[in-house]
Amino acid sequence: MFGDSTVIGQLDHVCGVSWAPPRTADTLALLAVQHNKHVTVWQLCPRTSETSKWFMSQTCEIKQSFPVLPQGCVWHPKSAVLTVLTAQDVSVFHNVHRDSSQVKVDINPQGLIHCACWTQDGQRLVVVAGSSLHSYIWDSVQKTLHRCAFCPVFDVDSCVRAV
Repeated sequence: MFGDSTVIGQLDHVCGVSWAPPRTADTLALLAVQHNKHVTVWQLCPRTSETSKWFMSQTCEIKQSFPVLPQGCVWHPKSAVLTVLTAQDVSVFHNVHRDSSQVKVDINPQGLIHCACWTQDGQRLVVVAGSSLHSYIWDSVQKTLHRCAFCPVFDVDSCVRAV
């Protein structure tokens, strides 16, 4: 009905999964697997002997102090940069291929964090906390986030649940 499927791995207590955006043909596929208080990032590549079989290996494990939100893994649209959200924290992991180097987003929300998204060009991250949108500019060279100078916080009249 849905075509061929292949079991690529078995994991316990999975709360969600998120594929990194497709890149060039020579890069490996990345998959973020959400568990309660941690995220594992896996890379998948075809086995050379059988193209229908996949090899799955873990690249990093990201541990959080608080539970990861249901839609708490947000990939950068153009690179292997993963944003992980909890109700209290936002962290950007810019080196998921080798380790879990991170940038903590400097946010003092007036309420719980609900969601986040990257702009299509990957230059801004917007985080929703309570009834406010917090805008950050991503410096891909320095691997840092800076509050947007012209509109760092945009308040709306009601609680935002998705962007």
